[in-house]
Amino acid sequence: MILTEIATLLHCYIAKKNNTTVKQYGNIKSQGFTLIELIVVFSVMSILSAFGIASFNSYNETKVLQNAAIDVANTLNLAKSRALSQVKPNTCGANALEGYGVDMLSNKDYQLIAYCTTTHIISAGSLPDSVDFEEACSGTDHSFLFPVLEGGVVENSGCSCSPPICYPWQVKLISGSDSKLIVIDKLGRIKIQ
Repeated sequence: MILTEIATLLHCYIAKKNNTTVKQYGNIKSQGFTLIELIVVFSVMSILSAFGIASFNSYNETKVLQNAAIDVANTLNLAKSRALSQVKPNTCGANALEGYGVDMLSNKDYQLIAYCTTTHIISAGSLPDSVDFEEACSGTDHSFLFPVLEGGVVENSGCSCSPPICYPWQVKLISGSDSKLIVIDKLGRIKIQ
């Protein structure tokens, strides 16, 4: 609709500039559009489409990163919640439940684990293709344990650090130039920044 009006205005302008008259029958003109008018209209449409596609791609990447951060934070919260409620999975059998944890196994994979005498995988997740964990220490897996009865959280990455440098712990997700930070404090509170 708008493009038709733009083309009609261009057509009238060109006709006026060339000192020709445009025959009209009601609102419909009897002449067609010139090649220049069509080129101008398609150029404007192409420019607007390019901006729209670029904006959509940027928005989509941001949402994928945000959803991945929410999924990881939800898994950490689930481990914390299960540890506080002391829900023991059937796979532990008669062994005492020590706590629940989340292991970041690689740049993409993470697991919710129950720690009894041995470890039992409760669920596993993976980040989308465009999102990665940023390594805290090269060559080590990152894991967080939420012990039962004690509360709080224990981080185990094999990295050498001592408080207060370690607190709060951070899990950084990166996607291109964007990043999200999941912060876990000493008491086990989890925030996405």
